[in-house]
Amino acid sequence: MSLAPQVGSAIQGSYGLRRMLERDLTDWARAREEHAKSGRGGVLTPDVTHCYRLQYRTAFGAIGGAEVIALMKGYLPDLRFGSDAACALMDIWKREHPSDRDKPFAAWHDFSEVKARRKQREDTQHPMPTCDFAEAIFEVIRELGTHDKDDAAQRQAIGLAKIGLGLPHRTKRHELHALLILPQQYTFKQGLLTAAAMAGEIIPADTLLAGTRELLDLAERESWRLDENRGELMGWVELFPFSDRPSAVLDALELLPAEYCYAWQLRRLLSALGDSPHPDALPLAQARHELASWREDYNTIRPHSSLGQVTPAAYAELSAPWMQRAGALEQSGGSEPQPVAPQSPIDSNAERTLLIAG
Repeated sequence: MSLAPQVGSAIQGSYGLRRMLERDLTDWARAREEHAKSGRGGVLTPDVTHCYRLQYRTAFGAIGGAEVIALMKGYLPDLRFGSDAACALMDIWKREHPSDRDKPFAAWHDFSEVKARRKQREDTQHPMPTCDFAEAIFEVIRELGTHDKDDAAQRQAIGLAKIGLGLPHRTKRHELHALLILPQQYTFKQGLLTAAAMAGEIIPADTLLAGTRELLDLAERESWRLDENRGELMGWVELFPFSDRPSAVLDALELLPAEYCYAWQLRRLLSALGDSPHPDALPLAQARHELASWREDYNTIRPHSSLGQVTPAAYAELSAPWMQRAGALEQSGGSEPQPVAPQSPIDSNAERTLLIAG
């Protein structure tokens, strides 16, 4: 049995729940402040680490009704609970507008509806419908997402936009542009760009390239950022097909270490290319051919200074034990070669320098 209706009945209305929320938010803020002053270092107690915003958001979303809707709209500018309030509005809207489309479980983002949404956005004769919840969220975004606001307010605006773009809305390209030029790290904007792409908006390729470069810089100190399962790398790469210049993905691939350019690592990109609505986006088969040509140049033609001015293909041969013992080290400046990129997970017998299957 759902807890939310029981809570709503027990406190006799949403404003009683609001009083509980305010108390808990105040207690949580006090606990964190006292911890910061105590100098206890890494010792974290439950009153510092635990917050019940998710439970309140779920309860408000389940209760619904005009009182809750008005209350959640009022919380949108609140840095403590604004994003949760937007999520509660999203939950209410979804319950009132159930989808008849079964969404399969997927570990990646589902871009399968982007073509239809982009077509709707480009139809000036029949503009896309909007909803009151989305307009309320974007009204707060316009207030918080300005250069004169502090980091917390700007990030709140970015977080709200990720939710607002998931609701029916008229074009928000002006608001999207204003958020993308805020002086915040691109890592805080990746989710916003993903939400915009899924909503059928056109995202700037130059921003994606800048985000990819920033990520690679951060990964020099925080290598987990390139991890396939919990990292951010392929989340950037898969967005290029939905940009104003899908071919810029080749420039992005040029920036990546070779071990991240195997077909297995790029499967999210190849899938996204098939969902791209851009008229210049290459069909999937042609994209594979273009990427294979890039692979050929990267691996067998262009020498790399980091490999002693040899190509990755030649370097792979130099790394073979029998070549090392034959004195081949001289060809790469006499230094001991580092381990080459791992073999493609697609086929353990595949050529070590193969990035995309031909």
